[in-house]
Amino acid sequence: MLRRTISFICLMIIISGFSEKAVSLDKNSQDDNYKFNSSTYSTSTESIAIPEIQWPLSIGVQRTGKINASFNDQGQFGTGFSDFNSTPSISFETPSYSGLEYLFGGLIWVGAIVGNDTLVSTGADGWQGGYEEFGADNTFDPNLEKLQFPSDYSMRAEFTDTVIDGIQLDFSRGTPHIPLNVKIANRSHIWRVDTLDNAIFYDLLITNIGDQTLEQAYIGFYFDCDVGHTSMSGYERASDDLSGSLRDNGIAYIIDNDGDPSAGSFNSTSPTKAFAFKLLASSFPVIDTNYNWWVSGTSDDTDFGPRLRGIPEDPFRDFGTGFIGTPMGDANKYYIMSHKEWDYDQYDIATIGSSDPDWMEPNPSGVTSLAVGVDSRFLYSFGPFDLAPGQSERIIFSTFTADSIHQDPTNLDNLPHNPTAYKANLNLDNIASIGSAIIQAVDSILNPLIQPAWLEIFDYNKISFDPYVFDDVTGYNVYATSVDASAFTFPGAIPPWYKPTSPFYVGSSIDSVSVDTPDGLTAVNVSYTSVFGESELSQSAFINMPAAVTPTIREYSTTTTESSVLLSWYIPDTVLQPDHFNIYKFASYDDFKQVYSKPYYNEGSPNNFTTDSIEVDGTWWFYQSTIDTPYTVVDGNEREFIENNFDEEFIYIIVSVDQFGFESGYATTTTYLMPERTKDLLIIINSEVATLSTSANLIIDYYNALLQGSGISYEFFSVLDSSSAAACPSVSYCPTWQFMSAYDYVLIDETEYADQYWKYEILSFITNGGKLINFGALSEFNYNNHSTTPGWYDNNFLNKTMFGVDSIFNMGHLYNYPNPIEENRFGFNVARSEGGLFADLQCDTVRFPLDPKWQIIVNDNPTNEPLHVTTFMPSENSVVTHRYNSLYPATSYMENMAVGLKHVFSDGFDSTEVYTYGFHLYYMHLNQSRDLLGTILGVVIDTTFTCCIPPIRGNVDSDLSEQIDISDLVYLVDFIFTNGPQSVCNQEANIDGDIGEHIDISDLVYLVDFIFTGGPPPPGCF
Repeated sequence: MLRRTISFICLMIIISGFSEKAVSLDKNSQDDNYKFNSSTYSTSTESIAIPEIQWPLSIGVQRTGKINASFNDQGQFGTGFSDFNSTPSISFETPSYSGLEYLFGGLIWVGAIVGNDTLVSTGADGWQGGYEEFGADNTFDPNLEKLQFPSDYSMRAEFTDTVIDGIQLDFSRGTPHIPLNVKIANRSHIWRVDTLDNAIFYDLLITNIGDQTLEQAYIGFYFDCDVGHTSMSGYERASDDLSGSLRDNGIAYIIDNDGDPSAGSFNSTSPTKAFAFKLLASSFPVIDTNYNWWVSGTSDDTDFGPRLRGIPEDPFRDFGTGFIGTPMGDANKYYIMSHKEWDYDQYDIATIGSSDPDWMEPNPSGVTSLAVGVDSRFLYSFGPFDLAPGQSERIIFSTFTADSIHQDPTNLDNLPHNPTAYKANLNLDNIASIGSAIIQAVDSILNPLIQPAWLEIFDYNKISFDPYVFDDVTGYNVYATSVDASAFTFPGAIPPWYKPTSPFYVGSSIDSVSVDTPDGLTAVNVSYTSVFGESELSQSAFINMPAAVTPTIREYSTTTTESSVLLSWYIPDTVLQPDHFNIYKFASYDDFKQVYSKPYYNEGSPNNFTTDSIEVDGTWWFYQSTIDTPYTVVDGNEREFIENNFDEEFIYIIVSVDQFGFESGYATTTTYLMPERTKDLLIIINSEVATLSTSANLIIDYYNALLQGSGISYEFFSVLDSSSAAACPSVSYCPTWQFMSAYDYVLIDETEYADQYWKYEILSFITNGGKLINFGALSEFNYNNHSTTPGWYDNNFLNKTMFGVDSIFNMGHLYNYPNPIEENRFGFNVARSEGGLFADLQCDTVRFPLDPKWQIIVNDNPTNEPLHVTTFMPSENSVVTHRYNSLYPATSYMENMAVGLKHVFSDGFDSTEVYTYGFHLYYMHLNQSRDLLGTILGVVIDTTFTCCIPPIRGNVDSDLSEQIDISDLVYLVDFIFTNGPQSVCNQEANIDGDIGEHIDISDLVYLVDFIFTGGPPPPGCF
């Protein structure tokens, strides 16, 4: 949905059922015989990975047959808060493929007391924006993997909260993010059997990786659902949600307020089901749970959540926001997670009056809208638990659905004044029934005899894996087995039947275990030990395996002849070099997706993909690979291949292969004939978005005036203009890199939609040697929006590669609107040159052409400054060209920060230049802009060209006396109305001095006013 900053999240922290004694939160109370419910297992061959999936991923999608649901490796559920460029369009869809969505996004919150600090880390805030939990190596690099587990499908994601740079300032403290130093592994399981197919199961492991104990820790789950059919707008789906709970069952839920009936009845686009959350088990005792719902907004009737009245022993907490809904900052988040409170159902709000003994009365003006449905979200939280350094705790929970919650299409008529009748018409028993039934999966997840689900090697020979945590497991066995290359029956497939005979380590913890291994390849396995015996061995992890490295490919192929193409790639010299490269060729990307997969073994029956088979100890294993022979094999010392059977649209897959036959991840390229660079400059603007703040025509006028007489050949490309479709036929929003590559330089002065549609086109343009100049806040390349609060925001890896910017300090101009004092603290005045290569750039506070509605904001501020300026933290390959200089050196956040960079981009073949500025060029004085652009382009742009000498506007007839009189008026009238001659100096005839140097009736009126009525003189030339 469209929302201020980042949309509101509905975080469901769900209670464990106190009345359901069958669900024990203490696994020690399990029956000694440890029975397993066989109905939770399946022999479905769908547990095999889909061939085209290339692990690891950033986002995984679970499909039960009734639900399609996603989660990612940054502490999030669904796609609403996802910060990835290519997210699936699925969050929690049920029925499958129906287009009925029951989730915008969900988040994991963790809070604790560390020393004297109260700290909280979140997958996202849910309101302000910003992320505090990151995946592999604290980056956006994917790490979500398929998990070997006896379910129908399992996946695992891992993330930590240890990133500090680029995280937004905390609301409570006004300081940067302080991490808890936790690592979280979120394992997801599904079963495609009746009842359990209504649920997605999550098995979360939280570990203290710091050196301080986390005291009184709580964990929360926050969900913002936006229930509705995807044919509706985001606002329509979000604006009528209702949150409620089943306290005795430990369930929280959100539903659409009426199920969206059509013509008095429900149909296939009616969201009559529910999104629900339930805690199933925990390794620490949970005495009670909290359920809080709220709505986020900007007034006391739109930012509201139920709050208990304060009493002496439990005083009311003021959030410091002026409202009682959204908990902003670590201190308030921790309070709401740890404070004992279970909120009333949202539709009961009209029953809460001034005399209610427990609950604060809501603002009467907002009661009706809140009662009938708004963009509500909820948090389900529980604790406390202490977490010592190295200690882990484990939590099992489920997000699930239930059918036919709405049964009466007219039920909404009962709200707000008859919530009892409204609730009676909801089939909430279905939610309770599913909640009770899915508990049977707990025993399957907590079976101590199944293999450990995750094992990896770090620091060469140290072991890391997901511990069992519950008390059933008392120890671990670690095995190490030497493996010769000849043991690999088929290249590139790890043989699963090699089992070690005896462990080299037996103990209760493997935190400090390392494998003393010879130089050869060594397989490592781990098992659990318990009173029930030893578990199955884990999948193997390998020490000394020569990892194959994914080649880096140029996105194009240069031509050698009309019918042949050169494919070229590189691998860093610092990694183990491959044995050879495999190159695969496909007629289309769709063909590639259907057949390309790395080989693997499968136990059971052969299928259509079986290539060969082998019998081991009475068990048949089937070697499966969808590709038998590569198109060609290239020696490991080579880095190029000439393709003589050239076809422009063919797909080539290039992988490196190690001595055991293991292939790297793949790099793909579609071959294209590289266009000849025949033009100097392409100026890209976004005309549709530009009209929001600055007229596209005025931007074009500015650049026309700037480049006039420069001798530079240039063209404009308005991204959202329909006329651009010819240059960008496949994606109407973007110019392709091939189109851009006809130009030596591309200058971008609007970046809207860049993250969605043409970021990779720009990267390919740079990779192919093109030079880029970018003006603007860089926020659209970095996923920040126009409402961003002031602070450092981490730049994603792709943008670091393109622009050489590690992080940006950003404030959205929509945030500026209600917070003008914040804008005054910025006070942008001059981009001060660093090193003397470029001229200073001074903001033209009079001439930069804002639309009138934005001009109101500017006029409200004494600096008359631009709306949106950012500064940068440069990477090591970037040089600062300009620094931020303000009118407020004592208070400006950005004073002396880098506001202009020159970045040398290299792809391993050659290098090019990228210039990045945190402001729009049309904010600046024209002559200074000429100097800057001329220096970058390597030309001298005559700064006197656009005015005659001496520069006198009004001397229309260009007489040598430079007098402005009636003869100039006659000359101008003759030109405008009778097709008379044009002025020799166009700028002198542009009386009112508009940037585009247009000569029209406004100039005539201006001249008449000046000559006859004492009006203002014409402005000077610029």
